[in-house]
Amino acid sequence: MPDLDTLRTTHTAEIDSFSTFKTYGVDRGTADSYLSTFQGQQLLRELSAADPTADISKIYARAVDQLGSGSGKPELLTTNSPLVKIVPQGQTVSPYSPFFTTAADLDAASKSGYSLADYFGLPVRSEAQLYDIYQISPSGPATVFVSKVAPTTELGGLVSRPGGAIQYVVPNRGPWSLPTHIGTLKIKGD
Repeated sequence: MPDLDTLRTTHTAEIDSFSTFKTYGVDRGTADSYLSTFQGQQLLRELSAADPTADISKIYARAVDQLGSGSGKPELLTTNSPLVKIVPQGQTVSPYSPFFTTAADLDAASKSGYSLADYFGLPVRSEAQLYDIYQISPSGPATVFVSKVAPTTELGGLVSRPGGAIQYVVPNRGPWSLPTHIGTLKIKGD
């Protein structure tokens, strides 16, 4: 893979806008089929609850995007456990980001032999040497959709990531606490 500092200098606009970032997960036909199931209907309900003023076409598009981040159809789970997210040090968690993992899965990713950027299929803009770790906790039993992160590419294939981490998609952040900073993770060789 080319040097990331060089890529960031020569492709700043594409990296900042995520315009060339692509996931190779669940395709549209599989997503459409999934969204007609009980689990898929629950995903649509959760997305609608998160943004009650959005029309159904916008909700459906969000569902397809979230499904496309996984390498297979997600498993619907109800959890009372906190979830975590990494962001480059100094950044914060977007109030709308649905992508989280567990502390145990983050630990497994750290020990996987892959960089966290590779394992979580992160865009170049989100790759760092230091990550802040944020945690959210549900106020009661909350719905999540669990799958493996799909492979990704960026900049026309100049950056390719295998994915493979376990992701917990939280389509409705309403029943969850605000993200709380719980630590910093230094990456060797990332």
